[in-house]
Amino acid sequence: MSLELINTGAEANDGTGDPPRQGALKINANFLALQTALDTKLEAEALTDLTASDAAQDSAIAALILNDEAQDTLITGLVNDAVGLSGEIATLSASTTAALATKLEAPAIADFEPTAALNARDTANRARANHTGTQPANTVSGLATVATSGAYSDLSGPPAIPYGFTYDQQAEPSAPAAGATWRERSAGGLIKGEWEWLGAVSEWVSLREHTINSSVLVGNTTTVTPISEALFRKRYVIDFQFEAFNVNGVIDASNFLVFMPLLRRFNNAAVDSLPSYTFNSSPMLVNTPINAVYEYSQLRFSRIPTGTPGSTWAVGHVLARYCRV
Repeated sequence: MSLELINTGAEANDGTGDPPRQGALKINANFLALQTALDTKLEAEALTDLTASDAAQDSAIAALILNDEAQDTLITGLVNDAVGLSGEIATLSASTTAALATKLEAPAIADFEPTAALNARDTANRARANHTGTQPANTVSGLATVATSGAYSDLSGPPAIPYGFTYDQQAEPSAPAAGATWRERSAGGLIKGEWEWLGAVSEWVSLREHTINSSVLVGNTTTVTPISEALFRKRYVIDFQFEAFNVNGVIDASNFLVFMPLLRRFNNAAVDSLPSYTFNSSPMLVNTPINAVYEYSQLRFSRIPTGTPGSTWAVGHVLARYCRV
C-alpha cells in the first residue's frame, strides 16, 4: 500500500503546492487505506484463534465422555458392594440386631428428660408457692387507688355492708360519706373509739349515746320550773325527746301547757332554746333530732300555762353523742 503525499510547494504561499481541498482528499485516501489493511489483519488472526479453540473443545468433550464411562463403572461397583453388604447384614441374628439397636439408641435416649420428670417440673413452675419475693404496691403502675389505700370508700361499686364498719384502721379516713362508720384503733391495734360521720355537722360522733333524763311534775302555775342535769363533755350532738302525760285535771285545746327546754352553757353562760312543745292532749311523745354541735352543760325547762291545765308530768330526754374532737 502506497501513501499519497501532499505537495507543499517550494516556499510558503508561493502557489506551487496542492490546494486545500486536494490535500484533504489525499488525507482521507491515506486513512481509508490504513483502515482496510488493519481490518484484514484482525480478521485473519480471529479465524486462527477459532480454529484452535475448536480443537481444544473437541478434546474436552472426549474427556467428558471418558469420565461418564468411568463413573458408570464406579456406580456399578458400589451397587455390587451394597448388595453384598445387605446379604451380610441379613445373616445377623435377631439378638445381635437388637443389641446393636439398643447400643445405638441409648446415648440418644439419655439426652431426653423422662415424661414424669417433665410433668413434675411443669407443675412446680406453675405452683404459686414457688413464686417468691414481694413488690410494694405503690411501685406498681396502673393499680386502682384501693390497692394502696385499702379503704372501702375507694372500691369501685362497693358491696353493701349489712354489718361491720366502713373503716377499721388507725388513721382518720379522708372524705368519708355521710353515715360512714369508723372503728378507730391505736398503733397497737386496740380499739380507741367507734364513730359515725354525721354529714349535717361534718363531725365524727360517737356511736354510743349518753342519755340525760329530766322530769318534773307541773300544774297551772306561771312559775318557771327549772330542771338541771349536768352533761359530761363540752362538744356533742343531741337528739331531744320530750314526753308528757296528764296526772289529774283537764288537758285540752283550751287548757294546756307550753314547755320550753333550754340548754345552759358551762359557768352559767348564754342559754340556747330548743324547740318548744305544746301539751294539749294525753299522752304526748315527740322526738326532735338537733343537727348541731353543742358545748353546754345543763338542761332546763320552762313551762307556760294557758287556761287551767291539770297536773302534768313532763320528761325531757337528751340523747348526747360526743364529738371525737
